[in-house]
Amino acid sequence: MTETDLQPELPENGDQPTRGVILGFVAFVTVLGTLGTALSPWLLVRYPLVLVALSPDVRHLVLVAAHCDFLPVLLIGGVRRAAGLIAMYGIGRLYGPMALDWFERQVPRLGGPLRWLERLFGRVGALLLIFFPVYTVGGLAGAAGTRLKAFVPAMLLGQALYISAAYYFGDAIRLWTLPLLEFLTEHVVGATLVCLGLVVGQRLWSRRSSSESPGSE
Repeated sequence: MTETDLQPELPENGDQPTRGVILGFVAFVTVLGTLGTALSPWLLVRYPLVLVALSPDVRHLVLVAAHCDFLPVLLIGGVRRAAGLIAMYGIGRLYGPMALDWFERQVPRLGGPLRWLERLFGRVGALLLIFFPVYTVGGLAGAAGTRLKAFVPAMLLGQALYISAAYYFGDAIRLWTLPLLEFLTEHVVGATLVCLGLVVGQRLWSRRSSSESPGSE
């Protein structure tokens, strides 16, 4: 699951001010991720570190490796991805098992892997964040009631490994990614408009599907 798959519309539950803060933060990081994805060709060409700050998905980390130093990517991407995982942790902590049902409804294709990760998390706990440093596991940690003193170190280490692996893989294949970057540089406006249209279309389709789903309430 990526941040742009998130739609903070969960059942009423928990303390209302706390719920508002958590869902507001989830909405904030979701908007950042969506904006970064929508403008990714332009940002990749002109402001690659801004792209990392908005949407540090693996595809963007791989591509920016061709013309960004490692340390800024690690620091900016680490902070941004940590914010996303903390948001998902908050959702899981606030809603518990209901959050897992919500994740599964939002992205049905992840139902099987989600339940497998849930069982695995039950066995190894926060250590799973080191080897599977993804947003869904952040939600599982919250739903399981994992303490922050265990969650935060494992999450930060996992993000450092994730970003490092993506960056150095991108650096290793730069001979293949540089032609793509050159193409985007020459067609940055058209590529950005196409990407923007695809993201808007995906969001509209997602909202329509959610509203028509029997369990959308």
